[in-house]
Amino acid sequence: SINKNILTLKPFALLPYNTRLEISIPVGAVHDVSGNELPKAYSFKFYTGTAPDDTPPVISAIMPADNRQDVPINAEINIYCSEDIAAGQSFDTIAILAGENLIESSKEINANILLMKPLKVLPYSAPIKVIIPAGALKDNAGNEMNQAYRFLFSTGLDPDYVAPLIKSSQPGANAVS
Repeated sequence: SINKNILTLKPFALLPYNTRLEISIPVGAVHDVSGNELPKAYSFKFYTGTAPDDTPPVISAIMPADNRQDVPINAEINIYCSEDIAAGQSFDTIAILAGENLIESSKEINANILLMKPLKVLPYSAPIKVIIPAGALKDNAGNEMNQAYRFLFSTGLDPDYVAPLIKSSQPGANAVS
């Protein structure tokens, strides 16, 4: 359509994403109110934008690994995602549990990694569960992680600091054979 000195072109269908397009206006295709035609053909090129991101982030790796045993009691927990992330609506409900006891932790996001640091050492010989609720993480386009994610690991045994004692020996002390 033409409105005064503005020519508006409307495509019949959506333009493809990530595509270089060219618009060509041939001589005689438009004219002014006095009937003067476009004196020479005119064309211009442009690129269409990228497709909108509608894919939520997914967890691609975890450390410590699921079902890992003998994890140090001072371990940090790293959750790696498929893309850069930010805190979602349920970010504050991400939890670390030792049995049924909540372990307080700090949470920090750096690009595609959620780093969790327990504020105190984890208990020895304990099953540890990490729970990341649906909606806790989102990507930069605002797509929230749509499924909860849980994994387990266990900490190592309580170290034994007691030196062994000899209670008896055969033959006895100072025995002659």
